[in-house]
Amino acid sequence: MRPQTTAVLMEDRDPPGAGGCYPSTLMQLQMWILGGVFALVGVPMIALAMRAFAKGRAIAAWPRAPGVVTSARLDSWNQTSRDRDGFNRTDRMYRPIVEYTYDVEGRTLQGDRIDLESAATGRESAQRVIDAYPPSKPLMVLYDPKDPATAYLQVRTSIGGVILACFGGFWIALGALLVGLSFL
Repeated sequence: MRPQTTAVLMEDRDPPGAGGCYPSTLMQLQMWILGGVFALVGVPMIALAMRAFAKGRAIAAWPRAPGVVTSARLDSWNQTSRDRDGFNRTDRMYRPIVEYTYDVEGRTLQGDRIDLESAATGRESAQRVIDAYPPSKPLMVLYDPKDPATAYLQVRTSIGGVILACFGGFWIALGALLVGLSFL
């Protein structure tokens, strides 16, 4: 007597003569799961990017107060890092420092923030910022109406937000592509 065999659990969806180009039901499920995971990786990235963009828009809507630059200088330091070949590399990093005073409702306040994401950079880039804010230059300062001691000179699009949006969009698009391909 011959042992009884069980039926195949997955049906092949390929029409006769298609040569196996359509995904099986199991493969469809795997593509849905993987696509969902990719989308779930991308969604928080997009959410963080939107938060960064919203903060920039909120700062742009802050009131402005008259101010004057009191000093502008470059801060520099050596930063050591390891390159991909395993060697230590020392770079000179620069940060523009602009100090200013501004008047809000009869109070004179001091600030030193240029923008939300003041980061270390190369000498030429930092020098351009310093050149734009010479001492004694009158300017308008954006200040937080809830906390006037928090102020910025300019608002720029968040580079971190742009990077997060690009990576998040990539992962969501890849997830959508996998789900879409599962219908073929």
